[in-house]
Amino acid sequence: MKNNGEISNEVSHFANGRETDADKRIFHMKFGFKDRRYDKDKRYYLVVFGESTGKESFKHNVIIDLAFADEF
Repeated sequence: MKNNGEISNEVSHFANGRETDADKRIFHMKFGFKDRRYDKDKRYYLVVFGESTGKESFKHNVIIDLAFADEF
């Protein structure tokens, strides 16, 4: 978002990069998004910060397309 506003809760995860089995490095996370309108044509990002440094270590563009958001 342009104003760097958060649109979901924060989720913490400790990633153990030493595991050699790729299946053991897969994990699932759930996010609760703020109740607001989202535009599928706007840019939203999943951003990961290092816990010890507080610095951004990963940023990925995502599309939020909630087809039935206004129906319920």
